[in-house]
Amino acid sequence: MDPLLARRASLARPASVRGVSLHGGRTVTATLRPAAEGQGCRFIRTDLPGEPWTPLRIEAVTAGALATHLRWGRAEVRTVEHLAAALLVAGIDDLDVVLDGDELPLLDGASAVWSALIRSAGRAPSSAPRRWLRLRGPLRVEAGDAWIQLLPGGGLRFDVSVDFGPTMGGLQRLLTRPLDGDFASALAWAPTFGRLEDHAPLLAAGAARGAHLDAVLVYGPTGPLQGPPLADRLCARHKSLDLLGDLALLGAPLLAHVRAHKHGHALVHTALRRALNEGLLEWEDGEPERPRPQ
Repeated sequence: MDPLLARRASLARPASVRGVSLHGGRTVTATLRPAAEGQGCRFIRTDLPGEPWTPLRIEAVTAGALATHLRWGRAEVRTVEHLAAALLVAGIDDLDVVLDGDELPLLDGASAVWSALIRSAGRAPSSAPRRWLRLRGPLRVEAGDAWIQLLPGGGLRFDVSVDFGPTMGGLQRLLTRPLDGDFASALAWAPTFGRLEDHAPLLAAGAARGAHLDAVLVYGPTGPLQGPPLADRLCARHKSLDLLGDLALLGAPLLAHVRAHKHGHALVHTALRRALNEGLLEWEDGEPERPRPQ
């Protein structure tokens, strides 16, 4: 763990990016702007009267099966998980994300572009210690054959498995430590994915209007349309990335072993709410105990 990440931080300077949103298909500008110590991360809608905002917190999550959506009063922002993952790993605790639309731009379909934008802006540590959340006891949430399990641990570890059928790589399992060096190499670049047969129904439902082959890995009847060579276990990598972004909704890094199988955003959100409501999370300040090899 980088010692600098033991201090609470914002960005050193603003940074902007412009792109098309995944579901709305609209061109959106997102500006990452430094914020005051202790504020947390929030999204500000400059296209709405009064510029309302929503926090990046589980309390603001609203229904959204295909992505993580936030709503706080009049402010609604969709598809925040890829930026949220990049902020968590970079140790950015206080930030304003200024938007002129209701959804973040898709960019590379993952977190690599967001991470590069954060690096270009620079990290500005404060004098305050960074806060962490430690899991006090186990928790398991199930929905059909999908499940997520949280277990106490000294660092954040993922054990993620998915199975979208043989044309999408079959059963895939991926073990990572996303806060200890695995993010850039194993997760940040892994793109959003979907089935070609689902595209027309999604369009009819008002979703996936901005999906394109440069940012979305599309699987047809015989495999990926983009063709080989593809990195291994891509679906598990992107689902791990989404999981990390959803954990950022806690407002601090989580120290736990997270096991998940066929999970989606809604299942993760349910697990986080239960962990909070059942008193399974406790705060601690400063650099966490380094995870020991298993």
